[in-house]
Amino acid sequence: MRAAVVPAEAASAAPAAAPTTVPANDAVPLFVVGSPALSPEASKELEPLIAALEANPVTKLTVSGYHSTSGSLARNQKLAEQRASAVRDAVKERCARSRGACL
Repeated sequence: MRAAVVPAEAASAAPAAAPTTVPANDAVPLFVVGSPALSPEASKELEPLIAALEANPVTKLTVSGYHSTSGSLARNQKLAEQRASAVRDAVKERCARSRGACL
């Protein structure tokens, strides 16, 4: 998973500022195998992203990732979309609980 953080003021200004990319540690499983559920380790992995968002609130956040090559393409696509939504929801929840707004 990677997330690009673009400061809110840069989102509408021209020229566009380069996004800050916060990569996840690919050695840490963020999801339960075959499921969109975040793993217990995922919360710790989202900390750098939350910190970046708290320091630079954004109006748009792009979450991207990849899926396994095992199983059907349709199932993997659906799972990838569900996982992106799970990350989005976790970030929104953490931002809502943070001292300052970050989204």
